[in-house]
Amino acid sequence: FNDCFAMLFLYLSISFFIRDKWNYGCLLFSFAVSIKMNILLFAPGLFHLLICRFGFQNSLIYIIKCGLVQVLLALPFLLVNYKSYIIKSFDLSRQFDQTQSVNFTFLSNDIFSSKSFSIVLLVLHI
Repeated sequence: FNDCFAMLFLYLSISFFIRDKWNYGCLLFSFAVSIKMNILLFAPGLFHLLICRFGFQNSLIYIIKCGLVQVLLALPFLLVNYKSYIIKSFDLSRQFDQTQSVNFTFLSNDIFSSKSFSIVLLVLHI
């Protein structure tokens, strides 16, 4: 249900990148990531554009700014219960339901639900 808001911030960030307003674009991109992490799929493209525009070293400044936005948004939760926030945010132990998968319907449920398959997918994505 929050895809529309994440994409709104992503599109706004792209409009700022096009107008050469990289600080605002990175801020909005980071807001989009805070709404839905699938926006991170656009991060390699953004990193490439940053390197082309600013060079590697200066690109890191923009990446740090994006990270700072994430920390500032998470700060109220981190101050209350940082351990629970980290564990719930990056819960790699959860099991996905194969009925929701489009790409792996050809696999048996036993293979899809196996821990080794999950690890292989995670490694391949990294």
